[in-house]
Amino acid sequence: MNRTLTRVWWYLRALLPAIVLWQIIAMVTANPVILPTPVVVAESLAAMISDGTLTEATGISLRRLAIAYLLAVVSCVPLGLLMGMSRTLRDVIDPVVEMLRPISGIAWIPLALVLFGFGDTLVLFIIFYGAAFPILLNTIAGVREVDTNLVNSARTFGTPRLGVVTQVILPGALPTIFVGLRLGLGTAWMSLVAAELIGAGSGLGYQLSFARQMLMSAEMMAGIVVIGILGALSSFLITGLQHVIAPWSAKEAA
Repeated sequence: MNRTLTRVWWYLRALLPAIVLWQIIAMVTANPVILPTPVVVAESLAAMISDGTLTEATGISLRRLAIAYLLAVVSCVPLGLLMGMSRTLRDVIDPVVEMLRPISGIAWIPLALVLFGFGDTLVLFIIFYGAAFPILLNTIAGVREVDTNLVNSARTFGTPRLGVVTQVILPGALPTIFVGLRLGLGTAWMSLVAAELIGAGSGLGYQLSFARQMLMSAEMMAGIVVIGILGALSSFLITGLQHVIAPWSAKEAA
């Protein structure tokens, strides 16, 4: 807990120079439409929270992110474990993964609009697509980095195959898997905002698009600040979960 508070404190200290620089540039620019000051943005943020606009948009976006990200985790971690342990399965699936991985999720939005229409399904698909590859590839890498001597020793002592997976391979792969979970979460946030900007009528991304159309720069910056804060908090959540579920992997990853 103390370590987490220390990290938060250092994050806040690191942000202070950026806020001061932002204030200076905004004062030099002297045009609130182009760049509002941090104080004006904070006032807009408070107003959006008071009238419920930001709270509603945040709830919608978090719900979409949670559903799609959890789907990516529960599908890609097991698949990554299987691909990491099976050369045959890896040879079959890897070409498809390598063909799709360089294609940005944003590139799929026009087709997704045709397939799924305007709304939740499109956003969920884009988030899932963005989060899946970092999680899958890091899980595969984590399995392949496990010391084969440990695996062979477990088999020599008669440990069943499932026991080898749960007691040797999975614990050994967890540090790299959690790296993938954090990377996937960051990509999920980027995918969420991009999808809501174009293919949804609600959520934080939609609020950014609406504010841009209305030239409401302070509201737009407030939305960006909220996305940054929520992204950082969700990353801290994954790190905290790692310390609880697998403290040995957290220590290795530190």
